[in-house]
Amino acid sequence: MITAIDAAGKLNGFGFDGTFVSQFDDFFINTIVGTSQTSNQYWGILRDLTSTSAGGCEEYDSPGEGLWAFDAFNKNYFLKLSSDYAVVKPGDTVSLTILGVDGNWVPANPISGASFAGQTSGANGMVDFTAPSTPGCYQYKAERSNAIRSPAFHLTVM
Repeated sequence: MITAIDAAGKLNGFGFDGTFVSQFDDFFINTIVGTSQTSNQYWGILRDLTSTSAGGCEEYDSPGEGLWAFDAFNKNYFLKLSSDYAVVKPGDTVSLTILGVDGNWVPANPISGASFAGQTSGANGMVDFTAPSTPGCYQYKAERSNAIRSPAFHLTVM
């Protein structure tokens, strides 16, 4: 995962910094794109929205989605969506379920109180929103206090 953040930084023009900790024989990432760890907030690594048991040098960028997340150890949930994309007509209603993963290998469950495209998810995790009236490509993410936001949802309006 250290190699992945290095490659992403070179490709997208951002920097990162870390410190080698001999006790763990690994690098601890301190800063990514100017966001630095504090005395109680750190960069963490997730694989498929689950905390990893290895550090950045030991965790390979292979099967499963890898994610560097800031303040991951102080969050209760990592958010994901029931779908990654949709293609709709202008003004159509789009329905999604927002799911929360607690990072401890527990399956994703619908989560309430998350915001998405101006809507808030109910007890069943569902949100319904109206697609923009202008054709184009749009991106949305689910957010909730005390949670790592979701990956992007891509909406194509045709």
